[in-house]
Amino acid sequence: MKNIGSNVNKNIKTTKEKEYKKYINFGKLQLKEPTFISNEDTFIDEMKKQLETKFINGNGYILDKIYDPKTEHLIDREEKLSFKKITSSNDHFFGTFSRFSTTKDVLTDIVDNQSNKKIDPDTIYFEHNTLFYIDYNLKSISFIKTEHIKNVYPFLEAFINNNNILNISIIPLVKNDNEIAESVITELEIALATVEISQNQSFVGLNGLEKMGCKVKNYNLKVTLDSVESKFSQKLLNFRSKNKENIKKMSISTFNEDIDLLTNRFTKSVPIKLSNNYETDFSTIENTLKVELLKAIQWQFISVIWCHHGFHKS
Repeated sequence: MKNIGSNVNKNIKTTKEKEYKKYINFGKLQLKEPTFISNEDTFIDEMKKQLETKFINGNGYILDKIYDPKTEHLIDREEKLSFKKITSSNDHFFGTFSRFSTTKDVLTDIVDNQSNKKIDPDTIYFEHNTLFYIDYNLKSISFIKTEHIKNVYPFLEAFINNNNILNISIIPLVKNDNEIAESVITELEIALATVEISQNQSFVGLNGLEKMGCKVKNYNLKVTLDSVESKFSQKLLNFRSKNKENIKKMSISTFNEDIDLLTNRFTKSVPIKLSNNYETDFSTIENTLKVELLKAIQWQFISVIWCHHGFHKS
């Protein structure tokens, strides 16, 4: 397997593996509308060809242009993006990208200039760079969510679209309400635009706070739940439906997922063992993204069947 660590010093000392919790997002690749070079039957093959062309002269690619729909021309990006190919085949593409300004040389040991102590590579590479996996056969993509790049979708779309030539969208996978209703919720976060909710009921007694001499503009509540009744998830969905106009944010966490209840998009948390042996780490992450993507797509298929036939989990 050829990867971006193939030309660096092999004398990097490995450390004991450490388990990290990583958050993975999933999406389907979808053609917005046919173009002069691709249609529903050919767009994956065309995307595959375009990706291989990008890296024909090496494993690095700089995305420095962006398509401007107003002028219908390519213009310079305000911030360049740095992409690297780690592995690829006729079935997949596994790579990483970062903002050009935060690209790190992660294939050498990193030392803090002041303390002269080695920095945990997880806090450098795996938070400043987004690793992603494209499965051509599933027409799907998975990637590790990072704190430094909040919204990954437009960057990946710009990359695979080759500056709007292919016209491909990444559609985030979502949960249906039946799945959410049967979730065991461990955390709840909600932000409301006003103190009042439907039927003039105050939420968590904030009216009492206003009576003390202040005016609440909006507020955010985050709670960890000790236990929940069997119908709690469904009641939460009912609350969302009745108060949509007043809800600015609403999300829940389960044992291994975070779900945005305004969009039903979800992020899955997965434990991954990493060291500073980057060849091993890349292989581990590639396999994790591949396996979890397959699980997510299969589960979407099963949930559609269940909803169609009115089945529920026992």
